[in-house]
Amino acid sequence: MANIIGLSDILESLDISTQQLEVVGHLKQSVCLLDKKIRKLNVILSVKEQVVPEHENVYFYKLLKDVNDCLDGSLKKKSIEVYGNRTS
Repeated sequence: MANIIGLSDILESLDISTQQLEVVGHLKQSVCLLDKKIRKLNVILSVKEQVVPEHENVYFYKLLKDVNDCLDGSLKKKSIEVYGNRTS
């Protein structure tokens, strides 16, 4: 696309008839529209190819226990205790 647009720019700068200049202008306009359509299609295709992650179960009690275990030393230094009531 860029090559055709570049060539049409060169043709427009040449000493050509008004009719030929008009044809080059239409060609350039058509190529620019086609380029926009191709860019939109690329965006659409790239979005469709993105992998949607599967839902993951989160067990809050286990998560809280893991965080508590990880921070245990820091929590003890500050005299902080974390309590939880596991109902299920």
